[in-house]
Amino acid sequence: MKKILNRVAINEISLTVSYLIVIIVLVTMETYIRLLTPGKVLMKGVACIYDVIINSDIYTVPLFIIPFILYYIINILKNEFNIMRVVRKINVKQIWVGCIKELLILDIIFTIYITSVTIISGLISTGIICNWSEENSFGYNVVGKPIYNYPSFVSMIIAYAISIFCLIFVLGVITLFVWWYLKSSVAGFIVAYIVLFIDGVVHVINVFYSRYIMSFRVYKTGIDIFDQIIYPICLCIIMFVISTLLIKRRDFLDKL
Repeated sequence: MKKILNRVAINEISLTVSYLIVIIVLVTMETYIRLLTPGKVLMKGVACIYDVIINSDIYTVPLFIIPFILYYIINILKNEFNIMRVVRKINVKQIWVGCIKELLILDIIFTIYITSVTIISGLISTGIICNWSEENSFGYNVVGKPIYNYPSFVSMIIAYAISIFCLIFVLGVITLFVWWYLKSSVAGFIVAYIVLFIDGVVHVINVFYSRYIMSFRVYKTGIDIFDQIIYPICLCIIMFVISTLLIKRRDFLDKL
């Protein structure tokens, strides 16, 4: 943790501040365009914080925020493959586990920040926690009737935070894994987004983001403990274990 913070403070402070501001702008802009404007992109109705969270999980985070975060992670972790660092490691798996640890720290920081920005933005822009029981709400327009048995605010926040965490972690592992073998961070970035596109847009894989995302089904069925809490956590663990088992020695004398 201290190493990450020192590296950010010394080398990437301007980039960090820029990204934090970009996240605020993207969340606020997406909320306004899709939920609050007279010609809103989504269905009619008065929005609440719950709607802001769902909109952010479906659109804002995967489409607009994740590219910036992956680029930031690449920028921070590129030093992990520096030959002077590598020679101090005992074996190749130690290098990989070190990268995953730093990815994990960055993931937690971004997850907390994005979740906080979303909640604050939703509170400021709507001023309502949940209005799904009212006839003029988004929830009413989705199911065609008032929703009285809606998820608790805490469960919505937890599911949203886990969704963000898993998305960043899995795409981060894919990026680093491809980068490790192909010696190209750009290739890692592209492959990660191809996986997200195939799973989230084409729905061919359906084992990643499309499986646990807080889609419009939340209006009808609420938060599913397995799909939106347990499954994404297990997916992160599986990704770590598989990548660590598959990782092999590579020539670090080449520049990544």
